[in-house]
Amino acid sequence: EYNLNNWGEESWKRNGFINIYAADILNTLSDSAVVGPSKIFSYKLMTDDHSGPICFASNGSEAFLTQVSHTKAKLFGKETFKPQLYRATLENKKWNVVEKLAMNDPEYSFGHPCLINGDSVLIFVSDRPGGKGGKDLFWVERAGDTWSEPKVLGDSLNSSGDEMFPTYHDGKLYFASNGHGGLGGLDMFYTEFKDGNWVAPRNLGDMINSSGDD
Repeated sequence: EYNLNNWGEESWKRNGFINIYAADILNTLSDSAVVGPSKIFSYKLMTDDHSGPICFASNGSEAFLTQVSHTKAKLFGKETFKPQLYRATLENKKWNVVEKLAMNDPEYSFGHPCLINGDSVLIFVSDRPGGKGGKDLFWVERAGDTWSEPKVLGDSLNSSGDEMFPTYHDGKLYFASNGHGGLGGLDMFYTEFKDGNWVAPRNLGDMINSSGDD
């Protein structure tokens, strides 16, 4: 079993690769969604390393995704492969990776993209300098074909632990963290943007979270 907490760093040679899959939702009439068989979402987005997580722009023809870079960096005498962020577009019903985002740095990990504010702001996770420790939530704003310099997302969202897997829905930003207390391991939290700030994260409670990673 592959541990997502590794981001594919150093462990990719001995674990199965992460790829992006899709499945049709057959119905949602009961209390659970019933889905069909999963299949590779796009062979054009696959590499010989890890691909995913991914997020999509509202127009359905642009996506941002994590891929493990082939760029080799030396860390304590070992080769490491750091996840980086890429942009892909849909052309003639085929997805193609068109660029590696400028905020990447092969010395650090970048991943878990999440679009908000009409696709003008990209939230992501990184262990780059400037956070509070571990993996933190950062954001950049798009202006035409360029992105602003990364900034830490909010004053209260990051911790000395790890914040990962941001997902935005219906005005709320959901993410996993092991640094804000809770039931143990990674717990799921949510926050909202009010009066110019992200409010302190709230635990989703024991109906969702457990003593393991969530």
